[in-house]
Amino acid sequence: MIYRQVQNTDLLVSVIGYGGWGAGIKGWPDVSEKKVCESINEAIKYGINIFDTSPLYGNGMSEAILGAMLSSWRKYVIISTKFGLVDNGFGKIQHDLSRDSMLRELDTSLTRLKTDYIDIYTVHFPDGINSLENVFNELLLLKKNNVIKNIAASNLSIENVRIAHSCGVTIIQNKFNLIDSNDVNEIIPFCKANSMGYFAYSPLSQGLFTDKINADFKLSKKDVRRFNPVFSNSNNFSNALTIKESLAVSPLYSSLKYVLETDGVTTALITMTRPEHVRQNVKIIESIL
Repeated sequence: MIYRQVQNTDLLVSVIGYGGWGAGIKGWPDVSEKKVCESINEAIKYGINIFDTSPLYGNGMSEAILGAMLSSWRKYVIISTKFGLVDNGFGKIQHDLSRDSMLRELDTSLTRLKTDYIDIYTVHFPDGINSLENVFNELLLLKKNNVIKNIAASNLSIENVRIAHSCGVTIIQNKFNLIDSNDVNEIIPFCKANSMGYFAYSPLSQGLFTDKINADFKLSKKDVRRFNPVFSNSNNFSNALTIKESLAVSPLYSSLKYVLETDGVTTALITMTRPEHVRQNVKIIESIL
C-alpha cells in the first residue's frame, strides 16, 4: 500500500480509504453485513488504514459495524466520522451544528465505534445557522481534551475552506471525481498551498464508473442514489454515461487515476462493500502510482 502524509498532522494515510456509507447497508442494494465485514477485513489485510463513516450512514449501522470490526486494530487504524446531519425520527434529516447536538453525536459515535477518541472529526455540512468559526472553536476545545485528534470539514465552498483554514482545520473532505471536478480549480490548489489534506469522497461517483452501471440501470425506491442528481435526473445520467463511454481505458481505472494523480489530493474514499472491491481497487492503484 502507498501512504501519504497529511500536512500539519501526524497522520499517514493510505491513498485509498474505506468509505463507510455502504457499510450502513440501508439504501444500498445487494449489500449484506457479512460481505461488508469481509470487505473491512480485506481492507486491513491490504494496508488500508483510514476508515470514514458517519452516524447518518444506516442510522448508526456503519459506525457500529466498523466499531466491532476495528476494535482489535484500533491503534493501527485512522477512524474518521462526522456530525451535523441528524435524523429527526420522522424520516427527515436536519442540519444541526449546535454545540449540544455536536456533543450528543460525539458521545454516541464514541460508543458505537468502541473507542475513547476520534482521529478525524468532520463537519458533515454547513448548516447555515451556526457560524463555522464558532463550530470550529468548539472543536478546538475538544481537540485540546484529546477526545478528537484532528478537525476536518466536508462539502465546503472555497469561501468556507478559507474560513476553515483560518480556524485551524487541517483536512477538507469534498466530492471529487470525473464529473464533479470543480474543486480542481480553486479548492484543491488552496489546500495544497496551505498544507491542508484533501480527502476526495465519491471518486467513482457512487458506482457510476464501475461495470455495474449502464444505460439500463434503474434506481430502486430505497436506493440512496435517488438523491444524487447524476442518477435522479435523466439528462444528467445520460451526460454522465457519455463521459464514461468516452474514456479510452476502463472507467474504474480512469476515475482513480484522475483523482489520485490530481496534485493536492491526499486520499480517495471509496465505498467497498465486498472483498473483491478492495482487491480490485488496490490492484488498480498499484498500477497507477
